[in-house]
Order: sequence, then C-alpha cells, then structure tokens
Amino acid sequence: MRPAISLLTVLLLMCAALLVACNDRPPDKPSQLDLQAQAAQRQTQTALAPRPTNTPWPTPWPTVTRVPRSTPRPSPTPFPTREPPLTPLPVIGTQVARGEWLGQPFTDDRGQTRTLDEFLGRAVVLHTLSASCALCIEQQQRILQAAQDRYDLGLLTDTVFLALDVVPGESASFLLNTLRNALGEQWATAELLLREDVPADYVVGTASNSLLAALKRSFGDAAVVPEAATVIVFEPDGTAHLFYEGLVDWHDVRDAITQYGNPPPEQEG
Repeated sequence: MRPAISLLTVLLLMCAALLVACNDRPPDKPSQLDLQAQAAQRQTQTALAPRPTNTPWPTPWPTVTRVPRSTPRPSPTPFPTREPPLTPLPVIGTQVARGEWLGQPFTDDRGQTRTLDEFLGRAVVLHTLSASCALCIEQQQRILQAAQDRYDLGLLTDTVFLALDVVPGESASFLLNTLRNALGEQWATAELLLREDVPADYVVGTASNSLLAALKRSFGDAAVVPEAATVIVFEPDGTAHLFYEGLVDWHDVRDAITQYGNPPPEQEG
C-alpha cells in the first residue's frame, strides 16, 4: 500500500515540475507575417487617430466685407446713337507764318511766270525736288498716293500739288517729262488732278533765285536741297507747315490734305 502511495506522489511531483518548466520557457519568436500584420495595424491606428489642429472649434465663419455697388452713371452716349462731334486734328509739321515766299516767282511747264499767292484761298502741297533725284520720285509717289486716297473716299479738298524744281538749269517741262516717265502708273493720279471736275490741281514749276532765297531763309537750307525731300503744306491763308526732313509718310500727307484744305463743295456747311 505504501509503495503505491509513494509512486503516485513521485508522479505528481514530476507533473508539477513539467508545468513549471513550460511556464518558464520564453515565447516563440513572431514570424515575418506577424510583424507585417502588426505594422499594418499600427498604421491603421495612426491614420484613424485624430490629429491636433490649430483651428479652434467650432471654426468661426470669416467676416466678408462687401463693396457697396456704386450708383450707375448715366451713359454719355445718347440713344439713339448720334454722330460724335469732330475733334480738330493736331497741328501737322512746324508752323510758319505767311511770308515773303508767297510773292516770289516760279516758271511752270508752259513757260508762264506764276507766284504762290495766286493760290491763296486754296491749300498747297509744295514739294521741292529735281529731275535727277531718285529719292524725289519716291516722295512724289507718296504725295500722289495720298491724293488718290482722298479722291477715292470723296475727301479730296481744294488743293494744289506743286512739284517745284530747285536746281538751276532744269526746266519745268524737263521735270514734267521726267516725272511722267518715272512715276509709271502713279502718273495717272497727276492726270486725274488736272481734270476740271476734280477740286484740285497738279502744277510743275522751276523756282526763281528769289524764291529759292526766300524758301531758304524761312525754312532752312534743306528746303532747297532736293535730296532732303522737303514737303511744305500751305493753308488757304498762307500759313505754312514744314514737314519733317526725309521721306514723308503718305498718311501724314493725307491728313494734311484733310486738315488744311477746303472741304469738297458737298461737305461744306
């Protein structure tokens, strides 16, 4: 009986020792999958966790400052729309008061002696040139282009276009033939200006020594140098406007014709 009790006691002690040994064994090392799962769980918890904010709660609604609507202004344009009043053009060229050049003679292509003062009451576009100046031909083309533009639009004023040779020894008839041959199709505009039904004239002449001296005194040495391509516009009262030196843009000549010439008869009043 005792040996049996002793054996049972020994077995119980051995079981108790095994249980103690199992509890003291370190836990198994987690696998790679366990580590990935744990990392994913930590990221999820971090993402779901509320983040601190600098905005107080509840968030105040910003105050909007509204610009008051201005009172509508009355439109300056009457209804129905009317034609706006014409504004005067700016002064074209350097203005020079009427002077002695008006009474100094020049000879036209017919051999007649004439003066600028016979054109008083009309606008005059004076171009000083010579038959041997290529630049002068181009300047004449621009002048005639401006005249053609005004004619095509029905705005050609009562204007005299004077090609004045300033080189002694060149006759007006020689200059006329040179211009006719050199201008080509543009010469048709010169012939147009000579028609009786057109309120303009085209005159070719040669300046006398006294006229050359008067132009030089009043407008400078360049006025009698053909290569300077000098263009002077005279108002009907004899007031002169000297254009800038060199080739004059045909648009400027066009504007001068409109500004300084008398309006066509149908536009008067």
